[in-house]
Amino acid sequence: MAKTKAKAVIGRPTEWTREVESQVCDLIRETACSFYTAGLSLGIEWRNLYRWEEWGREGREPYASFCQNVMRARAEAEIAFVRQIVAGVASGANVQPLQWLLDRRYPVDYGTRIKLEQQLSGLSDDEIQAEREALRSRALDSPRSGE
Repeated sequence: MAKTKAKAVIGRPTEWTREVESQVCDLIRETACSFYTAGLSLGIEWRNLYRWEEWGREGREPYASFCQNVMRARAEAEIAFVRQIVAGVASGANVQPLQWLLDRRYPVDYGTRIKLEQQLSGLSDDEIQAEREALRSRALDSPRSGE
């Protein structure tokens, strides 16, 4: 019976462990902080966090599962904020700080800023000026403009 050689490990051992994964995900879930903030607060070097994220996108295990768990923790944090806002509105509590945090942390879904995704190429200067004035007028007519 032939003996098989153990595969040589090249490079330094990774800082990633199931415990580190759990701690990162818990911080994200509890505070909605970023992946990098959670990792850095645990003393993990940002380069390692970047590599783990990159390797996860490439499908390399255990980093792919780690990235999936981080995304799940982000979703759970978002849901927790929305639930707190809904409960606060129902009870008459001041939910503005939570709304602000949700707006800043998840601007694509909850942001209050006007998004302008228009191609300006091909428009004349007069057409661009007219669009600018229309946007300014809408912003001034907005109920939030008096805040």
